[in-house]
Amino acid sequence: MKKEKWMAGVTLLAMCVCLLFPVSVKAQEQTAGQSSSTTITTQVPETHKATLTIVGKGTVTVNGQTCEGEVSHMEVKIPRLTETEWKFSPADGYTLEEVLYNGTDVTEELADHTYRADPVNEDGTEVKVVFTEKTSGTAGRDPSGSGSHQSGSDTSTSGGTSGKDSPKTGDDTAAGLWVGTMTAAAFLAACCLGVYRKRKA
Repeated sequence: MKKEKWMAGVTLLAMCVCLLFPVSVKAQEQTAGQSSSTTITTQVPETHKATLTIVGKGTVTVNGQTCEGEVSHMEVKIPRLTETEWKFSPADGYTLEEVLYNGTDVTEELADHTYRADPVNEDGTEVKVVFTEKTSGTAGRDPSGSGSHQSGSDTSTSGGTSGKDSPKTGDDTAAGLWVGTMTAAAFLAACCLGVYRKRKA
């Protein structure tokens, strides 16, 4: 008899725990006959961080910022969702040897020492430029071209750019665990009731 009472108590306790299990709900406030809900907002940045590395002597101009000399991993800001223009100017006695945009050699794609990059929507763009000293009989690559070029890819972005950032929503409640616990509690209660009736009979 004591065993049946103990099992019944355990079953009741399990059902109480299930009822107290947290369930995600939308909180609303009723004031003067009107309902109101909480609104979550986020601030979208106007610029993103990019890393610029300069090897040799020369200047790089991007978004109104001018960087000069040998700099390792210098942080610059580029506009968000706007085509960015990178202009590379070698110093006297130097020539533009190579430009890497996110690891891709885009030297041959420059127009008047300028590279026009696709819009970005996140931090992480990496640009490296190499200026080499001129020697007799060596002019270097010193690329030039006609017209402008639009980069066909931007490896610093993922999923493309649509001009809008969609917030991520969802319910993180473990509904499966809740249903499983309720089922187990009901099964245990049924077993205890069956044993109790059998012994009583």
